Amino acid sequence: STVAGTIGESIRSSDLVAHTGEDAGGFCILMPAANLENVGKVVARIEERVRSTAIHSGNEILHAQLSYSTAAYPQEDFGAEDLLAPENRRPFSLSPAA
Repeated sequence: STVAGTIGESIRSSDLVAHTGEDAGGFCILMPAANLENVGKVVARIEERVRSTAIHSGNEILHAQLSYSTAAYPQEDFGAEDLLAPENRRPFSLSPAA
């Protein structure tokens, strides 16, 4: 998909993009050894590129709705699948200056 390709072009070489299966547009980015500052930089790149990407569907142009959440791994009480559950993630937003 257009969004998946744009996300893939926006991440660091050590990161991995995976479809979460929650819905057609849910993606997870695995960012090994990333602090929140680096997460913010990657999210800012994704935000800029996805928002400026035209998504054509028949005669319509669609605009992606973006939201972000974080989860640290490993956590003693959760496996990877548990951490990806929406109720176990924390919302993440860019600061107004980003």
